[in-house]
Amino acid sequence: MDIERIKKDMADAHKEVQQAEKKITDIKNIIENNQNKLNENVEKVSKLKRDLDEKLDTQLKYQEKLDFYQKIKDESENFNKSLVEKDIREKNEKIKLLELKQAQINENWDKVHAETIDIQNKLEIELTNLNKATEVQKNTNDSSNIMKRELQRNEKRVDRSKKALDDSVNEIEKFENEIKQLTIDIAGKKKNIKNYRNKESQNEEVNSEALTELDQQQELLNKLKADSKEIGQKIKNLSEKLEANSAKIAAIPRIKLPEKFNKALFNNYTQGKIDGNEMGQITTEGLQLNLFQEFLDKSQLNFNFDEVDYKTEIEDIQEIKDQVVIEISAFAASLLNKVREVFELPQLSVNPESIEFTKEVVKRYNQDNWQSFNNEKNETSGKGHDIDALFELWNSENSAFRNFDSKEEVIGNGEPYLADFKDKLTLADLKYVVFQNIISMLFADSENEIGKVLTLLGFPKDEDSEYRNHLLGVSIDKYFTIHFELAYSDNQIEGSYLLPDFGCEKLNEEKVNLNNKKEQLENRLEINHQKIKDQEQILAQLEKKAALLSVEKIKNDISKMDSKKSELKKQLKKMKQHLSEQKDDWINLKGKVTLAISRYEASKAAITAADIELDAKNNEVNVLKKKLDLALANEKKVNESKELNVYLQTSLKAQILEANKELEANAKVDEKLIEINEILLKTNGQITDLTDEYNLEIVKVSEMESILDQSVQQKNSFVLELNNAKKRISNLETKIALIEAGFEE
Repeated sequence: MDIERIKKDMADAHKEVQQAEKKITDIKNIIENNQNKLNENVEKVSKLKRDLDEKLDTQLKYQEKLDFYQKIKDESENFNKSLVEKDIREKNEKIKLLELKQAQINENWDKVHAETIDIQNKLEIELTNLNKATEVQKNTNDSSNIMKRELQRNEKRVDRSKKALDDSVNEIEKFENEIKQLTIDIAGKKKNIKNYRNKESQNEEVNSEALTELDQQQELLNKLKADSKEIGQKIKNLSEKLEANSAKIAAIPRIKLPEKFNKALFNNYTQGKIDGNEMGQITTEGLQLNLFQEFLDKSQLNFNFDEVDYKTEIEDIQEIKDQVVIEISAFAASLLNKVREVFELPQLSVNPESIEFTKEVVKRYNQDNWQSFNNEKNETSGKGHDIDALFELWNSENSAFRNFDSKEEVIGNGEPYLADFKDKLTLADLKYVVFQNIISMLFADSENEIGKVLTLLGFPKDEDSEYRNHLLGVSIDKYFTIHFELAYSDNQIEGSYLLPDFGCEKLNEEKVNLNNKKEQLENRLEINHQKIKDQEQILAQLEKKAALLSVEKIKNDISKMDSKKSELKKQLKKMKQHLSEQKDDWINLKGKVTLAISRYEASKAAITAADIELDAKNNEVNVLKKKLDLALANEKKVNESKELNVYLQTSLKAQILEANKELEANAKVDEKLIEINEILLKTNGQITDLTDEYNLEIVKVSEMESILDQSVQQKNSFVLELNNAKKRISNLETKIALIEAGFEE
């Protein structure tokens, strides 16, 4: 495949991403501006409607007064009881019309209210989808962080492997130079034999050459001794590094098992050959082996935790963060898996489901104020497991463990370690507390007839409970109870987090490299010691026979040098074979780094996709919220109409009751008519202006809603373009990574 063409495609895709992102930014600004305008228009329409209703109410009230007083004026001379009764009948007719209108308003209210309920239901669904998208984004970020740490570890391994490879190349070069020098020296010796035979009678010249060679051999001996001294110092330094490495390996978090802690022990227990107390006597040895503490003593924290663990502070032990829950769960699973390997039992996994369920259990224990263990300080008794809560959570349709065939809980007491903790608590401290609880449950559980041991190690209760996949989550409640939540299934477990190896692989690699270097130096030192012995013998012979240089002596030297050369070649062959293995390891590690980069880049692309999805869900929720606001505004308008209608009916009824009182004011009818006419004239003009403005704003609102819907559709189209372009980039990057790693033609 043409990698240049792929890179060109990738460049085009990046341009498409930039263009799509610019379009999305622009359309977002347009949507925001249009929404602001729409909100302003809706608010203005609401205000105009209130003002118009108020003016219509005023118009109706004064029109009725005008009619009333006009009738009084027209019939004042013939005023009698029939006039009043007629007026009352007319008002009752109006009340009937208002009651009919009230029925219509109620029907309209039912429609508007149904629309509001529908929008509220849709909003609830979208809020649920938004929460799911938020959880997906969180899980994606967690997985990406794990992949990033794995990539960093692999890159460090490649660097260490490359350094070891370079050191081996340098050693091989030294050996090759030494062999070349021996070849030159042997050739010189052979030349000396020839010269000696040609000048056999020239004893003085021969003696001179012997003295010169004596000086040269003495100089070579001095160099060999200096080189041996330097090699000895390097071996000493490497030995010190190996001791430090062994100390670190000894400090790796791991569970040390007593000699008799094996399958036979558990078989004897399950078959009834020994009871819990007898088994406890055997397992108690594990407490001493693992330096069990009943209370946390930081001076005894000699484990080789990651540097990050020592720097990560636990802000609130009673409300630990999700990442800390993931860390201690993965830590516990890794510890227990090493023991499970010994018993050939299924390995534990940790994934988002086990973390989520464990959080739910802790939340429920806290809500129920459930104290599992006795508290001597507060003189309160423990209640063990919150059985009702556990069964409810295990059997809930919304449970994260709903798809698992079997569930169990093991609890440990963290209160003695954590309740009175005075120093700053770090993640390393918390992991050590989890370790101590596991040690206690594995080796000091005879009182519970080793139930916790069997559960933690995954021993099946019967033939029907031999599940292939085991899931674990670990967290702590407000009473410092440490919860170990387990679930079992034969189905494949998805999305498992990487479990830590506590730097074991790195330290073992370092140990192998140090031993190899030490072995190479010791071989060199041994060769040097032999060279020094040989050289001293040569010097002794030269000193005795300085006057004569025999051909036999030179031949003997040549034979020794040939032997040394042959031995060096054997050593060189071994070193080159080791170099080939180191190259293979280095290439393999580089391949792992390439794949880790690809996985990490893919996880970043997944984060981008999750962010986009979350943004889209947020936008959908915001749109529904605005629609709900408009629906509620419509409900408010209908309610206002209902209130106005009731008010008019009440007003008419009051007018009927007060009709007689109004007649007494007959003398002031003309003044009232003039006053009411002026008010009505002014009110009618205001109503005309408000009606025109209200109708105009209604048109604007309708137009703005249409524009906003079109903008949202256009934005969704741009988001789709962006997603497609980013997906192309991710696929192309993966192809390039595979090609460069040699995995694809």
